[in-house]
Order: sequence, then C-alpha cells, then structure tokens
Amino acid sequence: MSDGGEGGIGETGDAVATGKEDAGQVGVTPSEVGKIVFWVLGGVLIVGGIVVVVYFVNRKRQMRGY
Repeated sequence: MSDGGEGGIGETGDAVATGKEDAGQVGVTPSEVGKIVFWVLGGVLIVGGIVVVVYFVNRKRQMRGY
C-alpha cells in the first residue's frame, strides 16, 4: 500500500515511520490504519460538501430560471 499522505501532519508521519521499524512483519500498523481512515473520512466529507453545495446552487438556478 503506497503512503499517499506524506507530510501534512508531522506527528502522524513520525508515528507511522517508527511503527514500521518496530513491527516490520505486520503489513499495516495501527497508526497507518488510523491515517487511512482519517484521509478516507476527510475525502468523503469534502466530496460530500462539494456535492451538496453544487446541488443547492443548481436548484436555486433552476428555480430562478423558471
């Protein structure tokens, strides 16, 4: 699994780095799982917010148009 969220939050990055060294055999460390969940939830919230805004803007335009 590629580490997409490089940088950004320094503390999580450090935790992931040390976690990998401590438990090399384990595929995904708890800190990595937390980071993935964080990014997925953040992405869903951002996309959802954009969709809602676009939806309401389009509805207002249609109501004005007619």
